[in-house]
Amino acid sequence: MKWMFNDCESLTSLNLNNFNTSSVTNMESMFAICESLTSLDLCSFSFNKKPNCSNMFRSVGYKSTNQPISIYVTADGTTYFEEETTYIDSDYATLVVKGN
Repeated sequence: MKWMFNDCESLTSLNLNNFNTSSVTNMESMFAICESLTSLDLCSFSFNKKPNCSNMFRSVGYKSTNQPISIYVTADGTTYFEEETTYIDSDYATLVVKGN
């Protein structure tokens, strides 16, 4: 899944509910430079394989609104989304824990 949606600057939404990520080991730059996203729900994602998530959210939401977009994750997924690894810029995006 490395670079899967990378540089999709005009992409505003995604439905990722049917993605099976249980065997994924690399999500590097997956959503990098998706500057127009308005929200992102990753609650269906599994992080069992402890995937590489570096640069995953670089510039996400940069052009979408005047307030940060929400990136929804489960409590289990939050450990992989530290700012220094995934580059979540709090001016443009914020993590929201939803569900278990």
